[in-house]
Amino acid sequence: MFLDIFRAVWGRLRPCEPFIYDDRCRWVLLGKCLETFRKPIWKTNNFDEYRNEIKYLLYGVSRKTLFIQYKLSSLLLSKSYPDRWVNNIYFDNINLDLFNQSIEGISKRTKVRLRWYGDFHNLENPLLELKSKRGHKNIKKSVMIKDKLIYGKSLSKFFNNLINSKGLPESFRYLLKELRPVLANRYFRSYHLSANNKYRVTTDTSLNFANLITSSLNSLYWKKQKDVSIVEFKFKKSDDHIVNFMTEICSRYRMSQISKYTYGLQL
Repeated sequence: MFLDIFRAVWGRLRPCEPFIYDDRCRWVLLGKCLETFRKPIWKTNNFDEYRNEIKYLLYGVSRKTLFIQYKLSSLLLSKSYPDRWVNNIYFDNINLDLFNQSIEGISKRTKVRLRWYGDFHNLENPLLELKSKRGHKNIKKSVMIKDKLIYGKSLSKFFNNLINSKGLPESFRYLLKELRPVLANRYFRSYHLSANNKYRVTTDTSLNFANLITSSLNSLYWKKQKDVSIVEFKFKKSDDHIVNFMTEICSRYRMSQISKYTYGLQL
């Protein structure tokens, strides 16, 4: 039902008046919410639409060691998808409000990024993603960019091409005009799934970050993070199985919760 309502409303948005729902179920101008970024991009009272996502940073633990631990765990995790490189460009406003929200620990916040896979310089069918977060619960809206985005000397030209992409919903376009690219990152991701198909675990290694505020796309200064991994647990509903597994992993290794965006921007 939520998706039907969302599609109906989404299709009626006018370019000059992009709206979102606030926490009190009132329609408000998207531009107004951009002042604080403290309201979710869309509204749903159905928490089944949300997914728990919890990330942990690990030091000095090899992928091989982690994978053995996964296999021997009570969840009986096994590989679910081929390993691949994941690339992202994160967006924020000139005051870095999204960054500050995360640093301040605000539970209701938004993240905006462009994601694609494989070669960093080959942006084939990238996804523009908006994630609304409530504590550890996330809901995401994605739009595939079908236009060819080409790197050049000018970051602003690249960004303008993204904003003017064909088929981009006007509400996304309106949102991007309030933002700018601030951080690029890429990492090598492995995918695992529990035997009962309820829990997913991703493991990110070979982490690289580049500040886009101080550099251009064709001459990125990558900061490589050696001996660092990020493990992310993804599940619909919490229960003893996933809690025990996370406790087991966290007690065995030195781990701390993390946001890749804030981590990379602070390097």
